[in-house]
Amino acid sequence: LKLPGFPYYPAIVIEPDTKEGTMFNGVSIPVPPDVVHKLREKVANVENCHVYLVAFFDTPLSWNWVPESKMQSMFVNKELDRVKLSEPRRKPEQLKMRVSFAKAKNFYHDFNGQDFTDSPFLK
Repeated sequence: LKLPGFPYYPAIVIEPDTKEGTMFNGVSIPVPPDVVHKLREKVANVENCHVYLVAFFDTPLSWNWVPESKMQSMFVNKELDRVKLSEPRRKPEQLKMRVSFAKAKNFYHDFNGQDFTDSPFLK
């Protein structure tokens, strides 16, 4: 996902009404905090379109409402993944990006039962 002032960053789209204990394929789905719901209308008005609730694969987990135009799929195109992974220019941000890609990869693997051992963020 791409937000102003930040590089593309791994995230997952979450249903806003997800309840505690929601599971899919044995994987626990993150539950959005109540405060996040209050931001929806504000962000939708600024973007002037439908927005999706996303959880970013950072530590701690952060949330935002994002328009579809700011989203790109991960793990579909290895070259695109490689480009997105290399976008941060400073070393601390590069490390954060690698960690977040690894978290996203692990979640995607558990969620879908697919492995990405040849993906660029694992090297």
